[in-house]
Amino acid sequence: ILTFQQKSQADENNRAQREHLLNKIEIELKEKNIVVTIDHEKGSMRLSSENLFEQSKFKLKNDQAKENIIKTAQTIKKIWAEDSYDKSINTIFIEGHADSDYINDAYSGSKGVIRIGNEELSTLRAIEIFKVMNTSEKIDEMKNSDGGTLFSYSGYGSSRPLIGNTNKDSSEKQANRRIEFFFALMPPKV
Repeated sequence: ILTFQQKSQADENNRAQREHLLNKIEIELKEKNIVVTIDHEKGSMRLSSENLFEQSKFKLKNDQAKENIIKTAQTIKKIWAEDSYDKSINTIFIEGHADSDYINDAYSGSKGVIRIGNEELSTLRAIEIFKVMNTSEKIDEMKNSDGGTLFSYSGYGSSRPLIGNTNKDSSEKQANRRIEFFFALMPPKV
């Protein structure tokens, strides 16, 4: 019972630290005119793809989009260094999400023509965000308290729509085209 109580308290402390981190990030980004949506229950920060990517494309659409991603990286890195969040946050996943419209675009690469669907598109968008952040701020050098790399990325295609979102109209589809930063908690240690 004592171990369970200690783990519950450690988990509660980790959640409070994540909440504090997300609030600080949101405030600083707002001061930089970057609008994010914080999902406090899930522990994530959402950016609309509308401001980052052209529909069905995975390269950032313009210099402003790139600048906003760099400012986001700078903000996360600065706040991370100010307080000791490394004991509370295990990983920050950069997640790419797409709407339910099926795409089957072809891209020419060094190995010929490559066809991509929503799963690949969302993953390539997450990788693009990671690369821009890493080139600017070396986020691959940021670590959690176990010495593990802090940032990772993944793509979910249309498999994780926003809660209550049916993907039936254009505004719902637009909302599902997004980048999320999911702040995964460190497993409690006692």
